[in-house]
Amino acid sequence: MAETEEQARENTQGPLNWVLDILEWRRTFDRGSEVHEHLEDWRRDRTDLPMSYDYLYDKRAIIGTPEQCLAKILELKNAGIEFWGATSLLAVWMTGR
Repeated sequence: MAETEEQARENTQGPLNWVLDILEWRRTFDRGSEVHEHLEDWRRDRTDLPMSYDYLYDKRAIIGTPEQCLAKILELKNAGIEFWGATSLLAVWMTGR
């Protein structure tokens, strides 16, 4: 959440793309750890791309101004969704607060 939509997008696009890459990268390990591997090598060689930021912004995330975030939450409520989960740690990490 930020004062402007542009700022909200700027604050979240890089970190959200990084998280998606890490999640997909970890799926490639059948044992052991990524300690001796390099994310950039995997990014270069991967054949499947993660969901786009625009898709996540439109369909999966609550990102925007306070008014936009409230509107997205009310849209979910009006669709009958009473409970949903969020990773507040990720939200805090992505905003730096």
